[in-house]
Amino acid sequence: MGVPIVGESGVLGNLYLTNKSGKKEFDEHDQTVVEAFAQYAATALENDRLRMEAEEERGRIRAMIESSASAVIVADARDGRVVLSNSETTRIMGRPLQAGESRDEYERTVVYRKPDGSVYDTSELPLQQALRDGTVSRGVEVIFNLPDGREIPTLVNAAPVYGEDGEISAAIAIFEDITALQEVERVKAEFLSMVSHDLKGPLSGIKSMASALLLEHGPRDIETILEYLASIDEEADRMTELVGNLVDMSRIEANAMPMDPEICHLADITEESIRRFNRSRLGGQQRINVDVPLELPEVYADYDQIGRVITNLLSNASKYSSQGTEISIKSYLHEDNGANIITDVKDSGIGIPDDEIDKIFDKFYRVTTQRGRGRPGSGLGLAICRSIIEAHEGRIWVESKPGEGSTFHFSIPASVVSVGI
Repeated sequence: MGVPIVGESGVLGNLYLTNKSGKKEFDEHDQTVVEAFAQYAATALENDRLRMEAEEERGRIRAMIESSASAVIVADARDGRVVLSNSETTRIMGRPLQAGESRDEYERTVVYRKPDGSVYDTSELPLQQALRDGTVSRGVEVIFNLPDGREIPTLVNAAPVYGEDGEISAAIAIFEDITALQEVERVKAEFLSMVSHDLKGPLSGIKSMASALLLEHGPRDIETILEYLASIDEEADRMTELVGNLVDMSRIEANAMPMDPEICHLADITEESIRRFNRSRLGGQQRINVDVPLELPEVYADYDQIGRVITNLLSNASKYSSQGTEISIKSYLHEDNGANIITDVKDSGIGIPDDEIDKIFDKFYRVTTQRGRGRPGSGLGLAICRSIIEAHEGRIWVESKPGEGSTFHFSIPASVVSVGI
């Protein structure tokens, strides 16, 4: 006798009886019993299937939560204990939150502050509000003060989770570390302040000197007039440089910086860059020693853009070096990792603090020392240099010792034709 085991998803199997006691024939009663048993078996198999599907779904949810770039905490509404958290929570909290950990345990290890510096009462925290009365919170700023001294600003979203009975069974809080976002906002604010200040200075100078020239009682001898005009020209150059850097940085970020590569030689680029530098307001204040052998291979590069890098590095070296000191430019072939030409621009100036070495190529970053001559730059020059060099499949870096000077290095590939590859 055979009876199918039928569940909601279809036939799950078959149930067979092959022998009956006393070798009697199977009757209708036997079939009824077997069919009832098959129904019980189908129910058990369906329940097992649903349990496995539920486990798989829970596993997928755990995997998604664990891989989330935001920190996630799920807490039980009955006692506030942790049900689930992820690795980003561990990073922000400074330690893992264990399933079953009580609210007191995970709240007492951290001081939660508001943006104004005052401390949150634990009942005000978004997760606790969601557990208590179902409050949905969006974008609440909470600053985590950790026992190790770290301070991590976060944006918190929290919401209740309702059970089938309509009651709150749990709550979930998702909080995101906004340290990088706040740093961007800080740099943006500093940049806007810097741009307004750096534009205001030259504009004020141009205005005052032009007004003096126009006034009847102003200077009239030719030497004074030429001096005023030279100052106006210098201030206009400052403005042109700042605006040009801003335009170029926007082009770089939009991947729209034009490059026009050609076969050229670094000796020619260096010579023209030095002439351009000597015509600038910083030119002629240091001796420039050049060692760029004509025997070096040519490069396939944008002549003007590489020249701009060299001129910018010369300007930096001059600004942070004493008058009468030496700046050296040296280029040489380096073949350890393919044929590359490395150019060094070395000064004996004030150097760069160790904790700022890794930051000076970031846009809008300006070295904190105030010992450089002249006004501080826009913080874009070295960022633009890095973008230009990286566009040539090269790299740029610096070595420096405070009080002894800095050496900026950049490498670009030698021309395939020149090195005979």
